[in-house]
Amino acid sequence: MKVKTYKLSQFPLTTLLAYAESFKRIVDDKLAAERRELAGDLNETYAALNKQRATEETRYAGAIEEADRMADRAWYGLDYQAQASALHYDEAVCEAGEQVLEVIDRIGNPTYLSYAVEYDQLNLLLTALRELPPEVLEKAACSGWVAELERRWNAFLELRKEKNAAKAMVETGAMKKLRVAFEAAYRTFVERVNALLVLGNAADLEDLAKTLNALIDEHRALQKADRTRKKKAAEQNG
Repeated sequence: MKVKTYKLSQFPLTTLLAYAESFKRIVDDKLAAERRELAGDLNETYAALNKQRATEETRYAGAIEEADRMADRAWYGLDYQAQASALHYDEAVCEAGEQVLEVIDRIGNPTYLSYAVEYDQLNLLLTALRELPPEVLEKAACSGWVAELERRWNAFLELRKEKNAAKAMVETGAMKKLRVAFEAAYRTFVERVNALLVLGNAADLEDLAKTLNALIDEHRALQKADRTRKKKAAEQNG
């Protein structure tokens, strides 16, 4: 039995990383100690690739978390101000505060939701608040908080767009070089294992080859299912 041929060059980065992790785990588990040199380049390039992946993923994490915190603070500031205005001694201010508070309560508190849901909810809130007469927001002393919330909402979304753009470009520069290096190391490792299996006297590699082939079959099935799902979705939308 030989390790099956499996081309990684067309994999999206996320698919490659998932496959590489599984492949590496099997090699670590199944490759005998005296055969460890076969996986030297594979281990080295995988470690570099994985380190770069972690760097790419965490680059924006702190900034996004801070942007979300500031948006949450703006929401609470608006909510507290509307509550205070709704309790104001001036009847006109009280009425304006109640109008703003009714909109806030109808949408609900989004700050405990996931990012995607939270910012959809904030969009609904800002849209509803814009539909109120400007004088209502001014009378309730909420104009500034609405503007601040909108500013923070936009800042968060721009940061997410920037992160997504950076992710789309991840195949350039250092990551692309590391990917090419890993793919070359992967091919070399498979070729070495298969050469030993063909030459014989490598019974200890049979279980490794069998397990790796099962992994390859699993990934091929997943890719096929994904292509089928996307094709059906395109047909339905078309």
